[in-house]
Amino acid sequence: SPAHKVEWLLRTLPGLIGQTELVFLADTDTMWFCGAAEVARKRAELMARQNQSNAVVISAESGLWPPWQEYRGAALDGGASAAPGPRALPSGPAPFRYLNAGAALGRPADVLALLTCMRDR
Repeated sequence: SPAHKVEWLLRTLPGLIGQTELVFLADTDTMWFCGAAEVARKRAELMARQNQSNAVVISAESGLWPPWQEYRGAALDGGASAAPGPRALPSGPAPFRYLNAGAALGRPADVLALLTCMRDR
């Protein structure tokens, strides 16, 4: 389950804090159409454009699925974006507005900080 993955990472990542190599987390339902070198290069380019070095890149989706999800008891309305099948990306500066835990890429300390923040909220 996703909770078990997060618990394991919260226990494991502290032992990797001094490492500067990137960690890459991916679920079994995540598909990649490029190699590791290309992913690392694209992350480096994104970090340079944003003037960041400690950020974690997380996969995202343009639609919320399944549409009946909740956050702290409040229903999240997937609306038309949750409908299955092909659709145009939403307009605006952030078409991929729904984070997806399918993939995360960053240094161990940064991924640990992100997961700790998520757990504590």
